[in-house]
Amino acid sequence: MFCALQKKVLVGALLAVAMLTPVAAQQAPAARTPVQLAYLKSETKKANEAFIKQVAKATGASEALVRRALPDEKRITDRLARLVSALEKDLKRPLTEDEKSAIAAAEDVRKKAISEAELAAASK
Repeated sequence: MFCALQKKVLVGALLAVAMLTPVAAQQAPAARTPVQLAYLKSETKKANEAFIKQVAKATGASEALVRRALPDEKRITDRLARLVSALEKDLKRPLTEDEKSAIAAAEDVRKKAISEAELAAASK
């Protein structure tokens, strides 16, 4: 059995966690319809293809080489660090800071496009 002090500490800790957890994280994502899923898949593919083209252009690598260098989406990893490392290995040279910055900018554009697609899918 918990004593009164232990209960107060436990309740206080739970309240602190609840207040620190963003509201969006507390709510379960709504199930998507087949139309929404198809839209999101299409828009995600477009964003990924645009990213690959931007990285290829920035580094001088072929699009096929960039695709091979990308880590699997399911991996828990720093996507950009692994991409840069793989490209440097395949290109047999270190990437310049400008190339790395261009890759980071392309990733930001990709993430933004996917985020916007997720919001737009909700209205489909």
